[in-house]
Amino acid sequence: MKLLAAFIGLVAVASAVESRITYNGFRAVRIPTENNPAAVKEKLGSLPVTHLNVDTSEYMDIAVGPEEQEAFDKLGLYSDVLIEDLAAAFEAEGDLVPYECMLFCLLFLLFFPLYLKTVQNPSRTNSCIQPRLLAASPI
Repeated sequence: MKLLAAFIGLVAVASAVESRITYNGFRAVRIPTENNPAAVKEKLGSLPVTHLNVDTSEYMDIAVGPEEQEAFDKLGLYSDVLIEDLAAAFEAEGDLVPYECMLFCLLFLLFFPLYLKTVQNPSRTNSCIQPRLLAASPI
């Protein structure tokens, strides 16, 4: 049974790798929503776009594929082009170096509680540190 589950997991990973999006020709645009993102989403309709931001109250950042760019332009939405070719922008960034961040994250987790206590110490009578801020800390 475990062998079957492992095989299914392997097939799922292999199919996910094969269906990677390359973003060749994709354009990143910003559409102002003016506190009405529902109207912009309605105008986009079923146009297949990739949403790039979570908070869409002020603006909506989307990636438009090369096949959908003409249809997007016909919608008549005011938009600013952020990046003309996402694949070229990703290529210009180069390879990710995950270990540089790991050291910073470790130092942050180790020293943030000490920093909080140092900042709070002079005014201990009228301040407190919320326990949930220290819960993830190894100290």
